[in-house]
Amino acid sequence: MEKSALLVIDVQAGLFESQGYDTTLVSNAHSTYDTEVLSAQDIINHHNLTLASFAEVVNSKGVVLK
Repeated sequence: MEKSALLVIDVQAGLFESQGYDTTLVSNAHSTYDTEVLSAQDIINHHNLTLASFAEVVNSKGVVLK
C-alpha cells in the first residue's frame, strides 16, 4: 500500500468520526510492505493503535454488515 493510501485512510477515518459517523477499521483487512525502518506488521499495528482513538478497530471475524 502506498504511503499516500495510508494517509487517506487516516484522514478519512478522522473526517467520518468528526462528522458523527460511526467508523470501523478492520484490523486484519489492510496491508502494507516492509520499509527500511519498520516491518509491515509494525506499520499495521501502529495504524490500528492510532486509529483506535477515533474508530472502532475490529478483527474481520467481528464484522457484521448491516
